[in-house]
Order: sequence, then C-alpha cells, then structure tokens
Amino acid sequence: MRPWTSESSSPSRRIRLSTCPGELVEIRVEFVNRGHESVDLVFNSSLVSAFSVYDSSGALVCAIPQIALWWLVHEILEPGETLVGGCDWHQIDDEGSQVPHPGLYTIVADALCLERDLSARTTVFVMD
Repeated sequence: MRPWTSESSSPSRRIRLSTCPGELVEIRVEFVNRGHESVDLVFNSSLVSAFSVYDSSGALVCAIPQIALWWLVHEILEPGETLVGGCDWHQIDDEGSQVPHPGLYTIVADALCLERDLSARTTVFVMD
C-alpha cells in the first residue's frame, strides 16, 4: 500500500449526490498522508489542485477557473496530516452556458504537485 493517498471529500459533507440546475456546487478535495513518515510536496502554484468536469460520456465540459499565484509552494505533511483544496462550480460549461440536465457529471481534481501524480474524483447528478 502506498503511504500517500488521495480521496475526495464525503458527498454528505461538501458535495451533494444530486443538485438542482444552476445551484452552486462546492468542491473540496483532501490529500492525506497515510504513511508513517513525513511527505515533502512541491506545488507549481498556490493552488492544491486543478479541477475539471466531464459529462457521462467522458467528454470535457469545462476546466473550472481558479485564481492562483504562480510560484513554488513547499508543503511537508506529517503522518496523518491532510492538505485541503477546493473550488466552486456554477454548473456552467466552457461556453458559459448551463450544463444540460438531467445529467451525471464527474468532477476530477488533479493535484498540482510536481513529484507525485495524485488525483481524486466524485460524481454529481444535476436533476431536472
């Protein structure tokens, strides 16, 4: 088992399993050091993750824009510590239009960590 894992937050805490059209979706991702030694992480910006939304066919709906400071950030996570990131999705696509509903969408968080390939995902159902 790898000492470093990633997991998306519980849907009951931050992301609803289903939501109404136009409703704000709050996204939170947690990267947890589950090992017994500290982990050094270097990020290429002030953001923990980049977030993308895909439809049920796997097509990219949008990359969620975020404001970042572009410099190297060094984090040391001790065993059991968690690094948290997040953003909001207003249920719009890259064109600025409301996403089709009903629809099932997958939100992927890719860590912007330079030395580790980390990601987490969850699904959201936009009701009619």
